[in-house]
Amino acid sequence: MSIRTALVTGSANGIGRAIALRLAQDGFQIAINDLASQEVKLRELQYELELKGVRTAVLTADISNEDDVASLIRNTSEMLGGIDVMVANAGVILVKPILEISASEWDKVQAINVRGVFLCYKYAAQEMIKQGRGGKLIGACSISGYRPSQFAPAYSVSKWAVRGLTQAVAMDMAQHGITVNAYCPGMVRTDMWEAIDTSLTTRMGLPKGAAFENGVATRIASKKPQTPEDVAGLALYSWNFMSGRQPYRQLELHEKYGPVVRVAPNELSFSSASSWQEIYGVRKGVEPFIKSEFYDGGNFAAEALSIVSERDPKKHAEMRRYLGTAFSDRSLKSQEPMVAECVDRLIEKIGMVDVGTQGTDMVMWFNLATFDIIGSLAFGKDFGGVESGKEHFWISIVTKSLRMGALADCFRRFPALAGIAQTVFSGLIDKLLKDSRTHQKYTMDLVQSRLASQSDREDFLTKMIEARNEAAISDAQIGAHSSDFVIAGSETTATTLSCMTYYLLKNPAILARLQDEVRSAFVSYEDITAATATPLKYLRAVAQEAMRVYPPLPFALPRVVPNGGCTVDGHFLPGGTTVSTSTFAASMSSSNFDEPWEFRPERWLVDNPTDDLDASQPFSYGTRSCMGRSLGWMEIHTTMAKLVYRYDLELADESLDWHRDSRMHTLWEKPRLMVKLKPRVFL
Repeated sequence: MSIRTALVTGSANGIGRAIALRLAQDGFQIAINDLASQEVKLRELQYELELKGVRTAVLTADISNEDDVASLIRNTSEMLGGIDVMVANAGVILVKPILEISASEWDKVQAINVRGVFLCYKYAAQEMIKQGRGGKLIGACSISGYRPSQFAPAYSVSKWAVRGLTQAVAMDMAQHGITVNAYCPGMVRTDMWEAIDTSLTTRMGLPKGAAFENGVATRIASKKPQTPEDVAGLALYSWNFMSGRQPYRQLELHEKYGPVVRVAPNELSFSSASSWQEIYGVRKGVEPFIKSEFYDGGNFAAEALSIVSERDPKKHAEMRRYLGTAFSDRSLKSQEPMVAECVDRLIEKIGMVDVGTQGTDMVMWFNLATFDIIGSLAFGKDFGGVESGKEHFWISIVTKSLRMGALADCFRRFPALAGIAQTVFSGLIDKLLKDSRTHQKYTMDLVQSRLASQSDREDFLTKMIEARNEAAISDAQIGAHSSDFVIAGSETTATTLSCMTYYLLKNPAILARLQDEVRSAFVSYEDITAATATPLKYLRAVAQEAMRVYPPLPFALPRVVPNGGCTVDGHFLPGGTTVSTSTFAASMSSSNFDEPWEFRPERWLVDNPTDDLDASQPFSYGTRSCMGRSLGWMEIHTTMAKLVYRYDLELADESLDWHRDSRMHTLWEKPRLMVKLKPRVFL
């Protein structure tokens, strides 16, 4: 892959400088720009970048001058081999109310802040279209583009203009594969804000620094100002979330900066084992950390909340109480025959599929089987996936809609993008909304059919129907719960089975040890049940290690610090701060595990002081941890034991790299896992 090139204007100081450094850190070669008067600072930045091995070009230009901008883009392309990202960051502010602004002062602000962004967008887009490989245009907006300031009307108008320009250009450039976005920082500690503070405090008769500090105290929940690095980090955090590589990027940040990392102006990520208990557990005298707004707007949100989307701790506890009977030991025993029937169908079917030397895609088959299991348990009938060998239309809708989680998260961080997306990607969003309505209708059709059948089979709906004697549970709420069961109870289990299979086949010694344990434990295939497979210690250790290196729920579960503030990992945090333990970073941190990238099931069997096993919490932690963990273990134990007992397995594609080829959009998007299956010969 060729090295990407980014051009950042206004990069001698502040936010522009921070963005240039962060893009360089992410592997870009950088063209840095500012006015000729800032060349000394540009050369200092060039020296810093080149010490890190980053190819850098220094280009002075006035971005309000069309000839300068045309030359800037042309020189960037000629010197660095093209342009992939244009960050139009340069800007100025004028702190004067309208009655004091001269026409020439007004024109200067608009020339730099609006005309400059327009020219950068125009000439960079022309070059990107000529290159034919798409690109990204990013403009500097501001919170003042949403909430104007009476003391800076010229600046506010310019940022409203940039927001509108960005949306308009995004509509036009979509056809060329060029995305156009803007970032909207608030109060950032930069030279520009020092000038603002000086002007405001002088005007108001306040001590120096008071205007800035007052703004931080009244407008920022964390009571801490942003830094230029925060703004750069916020953009790259959402970039990585949308690209599907966010877990890996967050792990890199924790490995570099330690067990607590600020990933957004008011959001902290933790990676220590102790943070699980302090954020998600129960602490005496401490109010619970409630779920953040990340959970809002899911399926059925307009009609009813589910066990996943309910943020109120008391209401959630009531749901957990009446749903708990569906996951009790007694219920699991009655559900085991339904699980076994689906697993046996899978084991038989994969042996009948003739795929020659290319192998069988076990990711697909595990998904089909686990969806069939959850369909049987949630709605009284499976989806026929294993029998047909094809994905049910509804499953496709459910899994594809998970991308909306990543999209919604970015919209919360960058509100300006929501308006752009609604216009540029209106067709896609309309389809996703239509799919969501189809999903809800189909779910309710299944629920109504199951309720009308008045069946006495021991499935999830039986337990919810029984719970209606004690709690007010609407049909819509049953639908919401059932929808969550389908996603949480199928995709995550299929992910663990897929990861186990990959690592077993990449590690022949581990596979041989598991084969020996399973095949020596059973005289016949029929002897394998949940009760007989569960005691197999090495099988469980393989599963635990798979869930450590590839947590089935890879994204962090955000919580909000209660009013009055609280301490997490020794850090006092103001109320309203969003916090989470990064599941992936915690389980893959070199601070928590010895050689974390090595697949070692033995670490779960032998005490090792260098492995903090409590850091791996694949089912989450505390009162909101996964209710279906026992069901998940039943499926994992029986499926893998029967698979290893019946077949000899070989990886068809040795070039497959599980982590390299995975992406995450709410849940994992797994690569194809092509496996050659050879039925064992029993003498």
